[in-house]
Amino acid sequence: MTHYFIGQLEERNGEYAYRVPVRFTATSEKEATKVLTKTARNWYGDYYQKDGDGYYFHRGEVCVRSGGYKEILENVYTSLNGFVAEVR
Repeated sequence: MTHYFIGQLEERNGEYAYRVPVRFTATSEKEATKVLTKTARNWYGDYYQKDGDGYYFHRGEVCVRSGGYKEILENVYTSLNGFVAEVR
């Protein structure tokens, strides 16, 4: 069964920190955690270094980590099309 989620990636780039909303599907809560972690790990391609739950890119200049997620209804997921990036 497909479940629909909205999540966020937490990104730190030098002195700046921000959250990036993403939406995705998964078959379970456990799978949702894996999908969001994989998204953080590959956000800018191959990561440079891993430290704790963060993945560093561009020689350690940018850090991306999973910021959590929430299950949403399918119609909400669909209505976010074009406004929130969909990741797989």
